[in-house]
Amino acid sequence: MARAFLAALRTAIPDLQQPSEDPPWLDIAREIWSFLEPYKYFLLVLIVFWIIARRSGRPEENLTQQAQRVLEEKYRKGEISQKAYEKYRQDISLKPRR
Repeated sequence: MARAFLAALRTAIPDLQQPSEDPPWLDIAREIWSFLEPYKYFLLVLIVFWIIARRSGRPEENLTQQAQRVLEEKYRKGEISQKAYEKYRQDISLKPRR
């Protein structure tokens, strides 16, 4: 039994001393993954929330354009007079843009 163990040990030692054929960046990636592995589910949820927030948070038009559109709609319906329309239109155009 001891002879079999020594024979197996002699054959295993050269295998352990062979240099790794993996590129150096793979070792770095494994170290990073081993560091982040306990947080993988948290990071996954964080990335999903970030993607959802980026998709739904973009306004199609800026506030000035939205205000102008609402103002024109109210004027067409007769909810405001021409004098009020002109005043509000001027107020919208004087606001600083962000």
